[in-house]
Amino acid sequence: MSLWYIILYMIRYYETDEKELDYVKELWEKLKHQHQSKARYFFQEYENVVFENRKEKLLKKSEKGFLRVDLAMDSSNEQVVGYCISSISNEIGEIDSLYVEEKFHSMGIDDNLMKRALTWMDAEGVENRKVQLFAGNDDTIQFYSHYGFHPIQIILKQKKMI
Repeated sequence: MSLWYIILYMIRYYETDEKELDYVKELWEKLKHQHQSKARYFFQEYENVVFENRKEKLLKKSEKGFLRVDLAMDSSNEQVVGYCISSISNEIGEIDSLYVEEKFHSMGIDDNLMKRALTWMDAEGVENRKVQLFAGNDDTIQFYSHYGFHPIQIILKQKKMI
């Protein structure tokens, strides 16, 4: 990696809360399409999933606990290139959503965002933590396993045969 590459993509991190959820909308849409493309059987279920509904669920969740939004911004243009939404509710910490733009994958942004969320949970004394993934997202399971997250339950849904 050259010095020019590092300077060109200097990343700054910001911590905010549910009031700033709209900053992640564009990236959340990309994550939704990524999930849809990886879904082996139920890709059509993503068609009606919209950011406004997800935002509403997160806002309701924040009423019962705490919601944190970490943003990674490219300092050269002030564009959000990654985010992590995490929450604490009923003494359970959850990584609700994490996404980094593809061209920034090799920079460790996902790792930094994850560490920020887990450090927050540590500071709040939260020991019980979870993350929910969609089937077909196998590479993400490997990512989360580096942080001690492992499958506990697999739910199967019947797909009607035509």
